[in-house]
Amino acid sequence: MRAEAAQEWRRLPSFPARRLRHSRQSLCAPPHDSGRSKTKAAESAMPTIALLRHHATLEVESVLESRLSGSHGLAESYALCGRIARNRARNFYYAFLLLPSEKRAAMCAVYAFMRYCDDLSDDLNDGSQAAARAIDQWEEHLRRALTGDPPDHGLWPAFIDTVNRYRIPHDYFYDMIRGVRTDLEPRRIVRFEELYEYCYRVASVVGLTVIHILGFESDRAL
Repeated sequence: MRAEAAQEWRRLPSFPARRLRHSRQSLCAPPHDSGRSKTKAAESAMPTIALLRHHATLEVESVLESRLSGSHGLAESYALCGRIARNRARNFYYAFLLLPSEKRAAMCAVYAFMRYCDDLSDDLNDGSQAAARAIDQWEEHLRRALTGDPPDHGLWPAFIDTVNRYRIPHDYFYDMIRGVRTDLEPRRIVRFEELYEYCYRVASVVGLTVIHILGFESDRAL
């Protein structure tokens, strides 16, 4: 499969960055409509979205309260991850709302971890050694969390519970950190194998993690 993908990649025509940005903006732009109809549609959708968010939040809290009674640290950790997802995930969060409560909570826990990884790359990507040290430290914290000695950070209890509950391979998270680390310094990708490895680390592992939460019947899904 990788060899076939490499052949297809080599056959792709060159695509200037300006055209790519223009096409992406066109795809993301809403259909042409009058200002009045846009306003009316937005006003009619807002109560539905707000109600959906309210009921979803109450449902998650109810599930966690019944399942995690006596484990306040874990419940608080899931609540923290839910707030991170609600405030930072934007469009992703609304997809989470359609999931069953426990899977929704798990998605929020995984999102909180991955959000922190991205923030390390985006906020500290100034070419300094501070960014590299911060990512190294986060990787060490991940290792400790997965081996039963989690650092004092609010997201770890929910993250560990999710990883164990859905049997998510630990390599996915280490690969993601490796992908984040490659973003610290510009580098030219020459061979398809390099592109494949980069895309796997920064994108595919996210999808594979989600597959474990959603569930699958055959290893072909992976």
